[in-house]
Amino acid sequence: MKILKFIAWLSIPVLIMLNVKSCHEAAQAKKENAFYKSEKLQNKKEIQIEAAIINRKISKQGIETVTINALSNILPVKEVLKSLIVDSIAKTNNIKPKQIVNYTSVSFVSKADYLKAIAQRDSFKNLVYTYRNKWLSVSYTPAKDSIDTTGHFAYQYNTELNQTQYWERYKVLGLKIGRKQAYVNFALVDSNARIQNVKNFVVPYQEPKFGISLQARAVYNITSNRFFTGPGLSLDFNKVNVLAYYYYNVNANRWEYAVGLNKTFLKL
Repeated sequence: MKILKFIAWLSIPVLIMLNVKSCHEAAQAKKENAFYKSEKLQNKKEIQIEAAIINRKISKQGIETVTINALSNILPVKEVLKSLIVDSIAKTNNIKPKQIVNYTSVSFVSKADYLKAIAQRDSFKNLVYTYRNKWLSVSYTPAKDSIDTTGHFAYQYNTELNQTQYWERYKVLGLKIGRKQAYVNFALVDSNARIQNVKNFVVPYQEPKFGISLQARAVYNITSNRFFTGPGLSLDFNKVNVLAYYYYNVNANRWEYAVGLNKTFLKL
């Protein structure tokens, strides 16, 4: 009987918090829809997502590596939700803009001149000119006769884009003893390729505004020299925390109810 009373008693703050959450989400959705339908979106200044390349180097094998600052473009959630570019990225991936946490795009060009072609016959005895290296395979079949007046090309290109994120300390008086800084290296495994630009942005993680958890709590009141223990329910909305507990008072040998409200003003 006591358990049923406890459940009924706890259902009140649960229903209140769920109703508040539902109203908040509905209001937020209405606000976002109104914004995207407004003319302000068309005239809004777009965000900058092209990253500054702070270092380029080419290995002995001819592989180019470029470096960017990993945290140089951290976008507030409000800017992400209002951005046409982010909206387009989200639609391409069939997700909502608020679901994006990181985006990276690398543009590159691979080119070479005066590649030596090899003439050979295929399985049908047709003359074919081919060129191959580690990454590229190209073949050209000339026109066969006056009816087939256009030859044709076939190609296959294979490469890898390697991304490495790491930290390095700032140099102080020539020594790496400063604070840590995060970087990202991009290396395209093709000696004929050169990276043109890198687009990148990061959206910081946002803690959920609403949360609910079942808890087990033990409390010792130093002043009254009493010990309490029992199950409870915790509801979080923004920085407000509602607590509801069913305590067993060991000293009085009975179950007692308790409810509380916490408001976070500072989190270190």
